[in-house]
Amino acid sequence: MSIKIIKETSSQLRTVLSKDENTLEQLKSHANKDSKDLLEKLKKADLKAVDCSSLNKKLDEIVKSEKKPIIICNCGISEGVNSISKFLLENYFEKIIAGMSVLAKILNSQEGILYLPENSLNEEMAEQAKAWDESFNIKLVTGEENLVIKNDTALFQAIDGKHIRPYYDESEIKLYNEKPALIIDGETACNVLEAVNEKDFEKLVYISGNMLESGIAEVKIGTTLLEFFEELDIDVSKIKAVLLGGTLGKFITAADLSKCSIEYNPLFSSIEIFDTSSCMVDETLKVTTGAYEQSCGKCVLCREGTTQFKMILGDITKGRGKLEDLDLIKETSEIIRIGAFCEFGKTMIEPILSSIDLFDEEYKEHIKRKRCAASVCTSFLNYYISPEDCTGCEECLDVCPEDAIEGKDGFIHMIDEDMCTKCDKCRKACPEAAIKIMGAIKPKLPKKLTKVGKFK
Repeated sequence: MSIKIIKETSSQLRTVLSKDENTLEQLKSHANKDSKDLLEKLKKADLKAVDCSSLNKKLDEIVKSEKKPIIICNCGISEGVNSISKFLLENYFEKIIAGMSVLAKILNSQEGILYLPENSLNEEMAEQAKAWDESFNIKLVTGEENLVIKNDTALFQAIDGKHIRPYYDESEIKLYNEKPALIIDGETACNVLEAVNEKDFEKLVYISGNMLESGIAEVKIGTTLLEFFEELDIDVSKIKAVLLGGTLGKFITAADLSKCSIEYNPLFSSIEIFDTSSCMVDETLKVTTGAYEQSCGKCVLCREGTTQFKMILGDITKGRGKLEDLDLIKETSEIIRIGAFCEFGKTMIEPILSSIDLFDEEYKEHIKRKRCAASVCTSFLNYYISPEDCTGCEECLDVCPEDAIEGKDGFIHMIDEDMCTKCDKCRKACPEAAIKIMGAIKPKLPKKLTKVGKFK
């Protein structure tokens, strides 16, 4: 995977994690330090665990237990290319191992597990893992990438090579093989090393959308999204929505950019921008489809909820939606929020709820007026051939896979709407740009073949 750094600046944004060739030396310098001193330095950083809870609190709980824990770094929470952990594995593997080793020193742990996505492990990584500290054995395990393994118990299943499904465990510190498990992600592992070296760290952000080139940037904690976007030269006036946190995140609008500051929180690991040409019903359907595809299926509320939400949004984009559907989504979401088995189920409702709340009129326009203002939902679109522009060249006839266009040389062509699948091939092939797309209101068109220039 190759991800470009979007931009380098000296203020809010800078090159991601300047390459540090002395990582091993830094780690060795901490080997003889008092673990309490390292713990105090780490606590000042106030890092978060994978589940967004305080890492400091988890450290305290493990210290109180007086049991030797196992350090687990989860680098398998991913939605594909926008994986911060995958980026760090490919570019800063040593920092991840070093961070785990520092935690092992602090907690007097002798065992660690680094969970990696399938096909990401190589011999060099295996050798590096062995080279750090003989007293801390790190096992490298590969498995499926999935958002459900944000849940500790689901991660344990993945580590053991079992089907990824969480199981019930009400304890704050989960036990893996009877040992307290401290679970972090790749970014936290890297920042543990920075914290004990008393260095500042920022938040890694995967930013994407139809207004910029996708990539990873590092942003100063406390930077507002407005400041961030302005530094990237993004025209904020053209932003319709921003999705924070992907499938398990939420939508906000441009009006919220100055109020929303980047935190050390997985919610800001992924930022996707949508401009005014986007249909938010369609974009929400894509996010909901992602949740449907990643649901482990164990929990009825999550399994059926993602299925129903996907169907309802699909119907709305196809002109079959009802106003009651929006109320049904809201009511069902509250039930899921209370009763879903794990964090995935409880959180996957947020994008759809925030979308309906922010873009209520757009949803109602799809349902009541059968209209997609962004001309994205093809079920609401009509293709027609402009009588004024058509030259009767027959180019569209040749590319139409459904034979949905009637015409002959020198005559204005006509599209049979019942046969047209709106594949867009005809419009792209027309040399005169005579094939148009419009909503429900149609212009006056010929009802039979008419010679070019004769229709009035």
